Amino acid sequence: MIDLNLQKKLDGAQGLLKLDFQLKISSGEIIGIMGKSGEGKSSLLNMMAGLLEPDSGFIRYGMKTWYSSIEKTWVPPQKRHVGMVFQDYALFPNYTVLQNILFAAKNKLDAQELLNKFELVELSNKKPMSLSGGQQQRVAIARALMYQPKLLLLDEALAAVDDQMRLKIQSLILEYHQKYNPIIIMVSHRRSELLQMTNHIYSLENGKIHPLHS
Repeated sequence: MIDLNLQKKLDGAQGLLKLDFQLKISSGEIIGIMGKSGEGKSSLLNMMAGLLEPDSGFIRYGMKTWYSSIEKTWVPPQKRHVGMVFQDYALFPNYTVLQNILFAAKNKLDAQELLNKFELVELSNKKPMSLSGGQQQRVAIARALMYQPKLLLLDEALAAVDDQMRLKIQSLILEYHQKYNPIIIMVSHRRSELLQMTNHIYSLENGKIHPLHS
C-alpha cells in the first residue's frame, strides 16, 4: 500500500500553484489520474519517484517511509525501486535501444523478450535521436518494465503511439501487472483508456485530488 500526504508550492503557468495531496493506494491497484495541463500531475509522480522533494508531508510504501518532513526521512530514487516513464522519454542519447533497456537490469534474455514484445528488434542498435516519438516511447516503457518495479509510474506513456500499438502496449502492461502485481499509476488525458486500464480514476484540480465517478 502507498499512503500519501504531500504539500508542495510550484510556480505554474497561472501563478503559484499549491499542491495538497492525500491519497491511499492499495497493493496491486492500477489507478488513473486526469487533469488539465499545469495542475501538478507530473509533479505528483516526480515526488513519488523521489525526483522532486515535497515541502511537507509523507510518503509511505508498505511499512517503509520514503519521505517524512516530520521525521526528516528521505529515501533517494535509486532505493525506492520505482519505474517511471516520462513525457519526454528520458532515454540516454548516446546509448542504443538495447543499451537503454539493459541499463535497467543486465539480463539479455529479458531484454530480448521485451524487444520482441515491443517490436523493437530491428531498432535495437539505433540511438534515440534516430527514432520517432512513438518508438522512443516504446523503448521507455520497455526499459521501465525491465526494471521490474514495485511501483510503475506512467506519465502520458501512450500519448505518442498509434491506436494499434496503444492497444498492444496496454495488453503488455496488464500482462506485466498480472505477473508481478505492482502498483501502477497512469496519468492520461484519455478517459476511455483509464476506464479500460484502471481500478479507480482521480481528478487533479486546483492542487487537490478527487475521485472521479465513471
